[in-house]
Amino acid sequence: MMEFMKRLQHPEASGARSGSDASVNHRRHLHKHRSAMCLSMCLAAAGTSLVLSGCHGARQQAETFSVPETFETNRNYEITFWAKNDTNKRQTDIYKKAIEDFEAIYPNITVNLRLYTDYGKIYNDVITNISTGTTPNVCITYPDHIATYLTGDQVVVPLNDLFDLKGRVSRQRLTLKSAQLEQEIKYDEIKKNIIEMYAMATSQIRVLQMKSESLILANVQYEISEKNFANGTIESTDLATDKERQSQAREAYEKSKFELTKSLMILEIISRTPIIRK
Repeated sequence: MMEFMKRLQHPEASGARSGSDASVNHRRHLHKHRSAMCLSMCLAAAGTSLVLSGCHGARQQAETFSVPETFETNRNYEITFWAKNDTNKRQTDIYKKAIEDFEAIYPNITVNLRLYTDYGKIYNDVITNISTGTTPNVCITYPDHIATYLTGDQVVVPLNDLFDLKGRVSRQRLTLKSAQLEQEIKYDEIKKNIIEMYAMATSQIRVLQMKSESLILANVQYEISEKNFANGTIESTDLATDKERQSQAREAYEKSKFELTKSLMILEIISRTPIIRK
């Protein structure tokens, strides 16, 4: 988190401490392109938990911040943000733009920006407010001030892990994409099974129709044989033969009907579409 605060420090103040014009220009360049993004992330961290008393560096005494799984959108929150650069319009505009973008994403969170003329006043106010538990949620300050801030209980919370947020989002997207791909593969497999079962059921319908016709012919033939046997024109063996044919035709018909019904029931399940009339 210390690196985070260095990026947000006022360029001129950082340059005064470094004693190098090249260092000042380098920090100004980093500040211009990163401060708005870093500030938004820091505000997001404070908004999701509202437990950040100060926003700077990490020591062993401080606990690591973690992003909660859920965020209550039916409540209103306020975040207090202390920073320098009230005389630097460009820096102030960066702060205000970051706050504006943040509040557009989280309309139930209000960011209260308090600007100071120098870091010494920020330091004094933070020290004063530690005893009353009213330190700001987000604060831009010097690294050497952190040692004093750590005298308070849970005043400074490191947010280093939040800077891996982009990586975590990318990994979550990859996980989601993988899940979607697996789902598509499963759907394709279901479609294939539906096509196969439909083709099988269509074929079984044709077979059942033939078995039905064979059964009708066998029934008719047996009825004729019964009359002929009653008239004494055929022997009992002929009647028995026609009876056996009728039984075989009925058995073949029932078996074909069973196979078709089974296929249709499977097709109903995988397609989630009612097919068989009850």
